Amino acid sequence: SATSDSDEGADENENNSRNIRILNNIVLQPPKVTPKKNTSMRETNVKDEDKKINFAYVDVMKDFFLNILNTNHLKCLLNNHQKDLLNTFFNIDRKYQYTCIKLYMWKPIWYNIFKYADRISLQMQDSLKELREIQRSFKFTNSTNTRESIISKLLKNCKTQVTLTCTKSTEQVLRDRIQEKLGLCIKLSDQLSKALYNMYLLNTFTNSSVMKPQDYFKDLNIVFPDYQVENYHIFYTPEEFLQYASAVELRNALENAIEKKNTSHIFEICKLAHKMLKELNKNGSAYNDTKIWLEYLLDQKYFSCKRGHWYYHLSLIYTAYLREYETVSAAKLLISAFEKDKENLSEVQLHELAYRGKILDKRTYNLSAFFHDQIAILSPPSCDRDWPQTVVESRTMRSNEPGRKRKYVQQCENGDVNYLTVEQTALEHYRISGYPEGEHCEGSLICVAFCLLFWDIIYESYVKGTFVAKIQSVPLDMYTNYFYVNREHLIKMRLNQIRTNWKEEELKRNVIEKWTNHSHETSLLQIDSIVDNPERLLRVIMCIGRLVLSKIFERLVKNYKVYCSGFPDLIVWNFEAKKAKFVEVKGENDKLSIKQKLWLNYLLDIGADVQVCHVH
Repeated sequence: SATSDSDEGADENENNSRNIRILNNIVLQPPKVTPKKNTSMRETNVKDEDKKINFAYVDVMKDFFLNILNTNHLKCLLNNHQKDLLNTFFNIDRKYQYTCIKLYMWKPIWYNIFKYADRISLQMQDSLKELREIQRSFKFTNSTNTRESIISKLLKNCKTQVTLTCTKSTEQVLRDRIQEKLGLCIKLSDQLSKALYNMYLLNTFTNSSVMKPQDYFKDLNIVFPDYQVENYHIFYTPEEFLQYASAVELRNALENAIEKKNTSHIFEICKLAHKMLKELNKNGSAYNDTKIWLEYLLDQKYFSCKRGHWYYHLSLIYTAYLREYETVSAAKLLISAFEKDKENLSEVQLHELAYRGKILDKRTYNLSAFFHDQIAILSPPSCDRDWPQTVVESRTMRSNEPGRKRKYVQQCENGDVNYLTVEQTALEHYRISGYPEGEHCEGSLICVAFCLLFWDIIYESYVKGTFVAKIQSVPLDMYTNYFYVNREHLIKMRLNQIRTNWKEEELKRNVIEKWTNHSHETSLLQIDSIVDNPERLLRVIMCIGRLVLSKIFERLVKNYKVYCSGFPDLIVWNFEAKKAKFVEVKGENDKLSIKQKLWLNYLLDIGADVQVCHVH
């Protein structure tokens, strides 16, 4: 699907030639001619180039296509034109397949073919300077002088003006002028790009970490867990899949806009997403602000796990971001959440909404006592407690750069000076206080132990509709409370085994065996990037104690998505004394989050040793 400006006049009678056009090795073997202005070229040794090409990209995409062809419920989601186009594409020379796949992964713009052949990735668009030169060559001016307006004027001129000679149309003259400025260019056709996108998405939609091909192709050595793939229908019609594909494109665009802090683009995408949501429900008039979007979402029954998040932000908007505070609306919203939607709210979300309720107590909002009382009655008990605490005094080196964390100065016995983070300072404090080993892991060690000891339950127990593609990292219900519900009997048995039923050697054998067989796989976690030696993990487990560990796992397994975060920063331990401590570290002016408070409370309740360490 490589096309060139110089090839526009070619015969387009055959269907496939309009979509896949081969330019006689022009991409990988540029002709020995003097390049036009703005091009660069050096002679290419074909054999050396062949060695550079990584055909693994082609092999992966072809496997994706064959998977669709061999899976009836996926094959029917591509239209016949796309299937024919892809079939033709995967039967052309592999070099051209490689070329097109690389173009598909890059920004969809025109690239100079000589620079492409040199394997240089360009961000090549018509520059304003070049457009002005082309504009002057047609002897007309454009008062606005922007890139878009010049392009519009040039295109309009093609349609309205005629040349003095019959040999070339104005449009052909314009093409010639552009080619003089840019040289021969290459770009993927929109039709093949869309076909490749749909093919890729049908193979990867179950894994949110590789929704973009650039993410998947970062590491072609990724190994996914071994599990039984089920032929399970997620999309029943091409229309359903296309709606999903459009939504994914919109989400990717939103992520890019957020990354670039393009506020106006973010707002436009949100308006479009809202319009698409309304079209699903055949709902009427358009709204244009975040308040209305959130109110609309809460009127629906989509994504119950997100409702607490929506309630929180809508109450915040009512009381902070409108010209006139809608305090009563915020109070009624919180009361409604507690009364009517409690079953859809996690423990963390309930406490976050209770916090918003306390904010309404401020005199600023002048809210009646009736609403205060209602919110207080419905709110969960406060999660604040008198946790065990310690204070570490340390000299600090402040940074003048905004956003940079401060460093703490450690004076060594030999006179050397070390600059430590707040967590490293705390670890050093506990090292000399009877805990010679420790790690700043924020619960990742616990999550690795959970993944290893529950591996067979996560990946080998059958639950209908949870493994439907070859590249899943987890079952589709992993991040919902249904993971526990769907495997309750097996999970309870495993918790008992960890607690008491397994002998110590059996527990150790399970950890080592699962780590050896699966630590390299991209699973619930990338295990080998967190734990490079299972013996160290076993030392931590033995110091924590099996009863406490099983209780921690019980909390994790009931809602992994909620409870995999908020865990104390440090685990410190003394293997000789078989003791461990969970430590939340706070620098000056740092406050505990609700998630952190709830974890500290839970750990205290199950008999774990916890402490909040303030570093000043």
